[in-house]
Amino acid sequence: MLKIYKKVILVDRPDQGHRLHSTKQVIRSNGHWLANLLAVPALMVGALFVTVFFSLFFALFLIPVSIVGIRAWWSLRKLKQGQPDQTLEAEYTVIKEISEKSGSSK
Repeated sequence: MLKIYKKVILVDRPDQGHRLHSTKQVIRSNGHWLANLLAVPALMVGALFVTVFFSLFFALFLIPVSIVGIRAWWSLRKLKQGQPDQTLEAEYTVIKEISEKSGSSK
């Protein structure tokens, strides 16, 4: 037997003044015993379905994101490791020297 408790609190009823009243009712449900019997397995199947759905969603979302993140980290790591070896050596000739005291531009 399924018992449903219903509690109603009435505050400030105009006919009885400013008092707090509480009434309690018990609603009994004797019918549809088959629905009560099937409710628990249905909830378990629903919980299992939701768990599997969210697991697949996160797997399909997190695996590609982690692959892209690892690839970006790997590329950045290789870029940082390759920088000291990439120096440019060249010969140059100074055409005109600018003095340090050239405060005015002419």
